[in-house]
Amino acid sequence: MELIEEANASSENIQLEASARHSCPQLLSAFEQDVAANGILAVMTKRTSDNQIAEVEGKFSAFGDTLAGLWGAAVDAGNLVATGVLGGDDVKSFYKFVWRMEKSNYWRNRKSTPCIRGKKLW
Repeated sequence: MELIEEANASSENIQLEASARHSCPQLLSAFEQDVAANGILAVMTKRTSDNQIAEVEGKFSAFGDTLAGLWGAAVDAGNLVATGVLGGDDVKSFYKFVWRMEKSNYWRNRKSTPCIRGKKLW
């Protein structure tokens, strides 16, 4: 309520207007609804088990990624060895036979062939 400076606070001319108020029930979050329905102990147990399951799944995923990385490194090492030992067109025919590919990492590894054979690149 605002009063004009000149108005007297004890004046009988001051009129207050009021309106009816309505209140709404409190909205509960999903967590609060879960606690209300199942109890705090059940919610804590479920969340703990969900976290443990997610942690195990993450470890399996990381293990799979590690194995995939190791396999990729082994394949790259095999490509380098095949390029150095066979060299040239033999590598192309080898990859075509084994992997059924026209081109392979041979094209990338061609640059490493002189290094494997002990020659200088420059």
